[in-house]
Amino acid sequence: NVEPGSFLGMSHTRAVLKLYRDIRVAHRSLPPTHRKLGDAYVQQEFRQHRGARLEFLAHFERQWRDYLTQLRGQAARGDVLGRSLSNQEIEALSDEQRNSLATALEDRGDKDTGA
Repeated sequence: NVEPGSFLGMSHTRAVLKLYRDIRVAHRSLPPTHRKLGDAYVQQEFRQHRGARLEFLAHFERQWRDYLTQLRGQAARGDVLGRSLSNQEIEALSDEQRNSLATALEDRGDKDTGA
């Protein structure tokens, strides 16, 4: 779990923790392999960015809120949740994101980045 008080300000900390929890709840609808990878990745990302600058945190939070909105939209439409990353999406990741994904895949015991 993400440690309380690690992001800026208590109200912001609560908002980010709620976002983290909401994502984890949304992941319950994913297929088991996607859920395991998604849970590991979101946990790692939130932990890594605890001490990030405010300018970055706004972008970080917006990206994760967009992801949550996408998951909820898929669920509301009855779509199959979760999908593999395309090669284009993998190439668009920053080195840090690729490393986080690789670590999450290793934790899951999977070497295929498209899972």
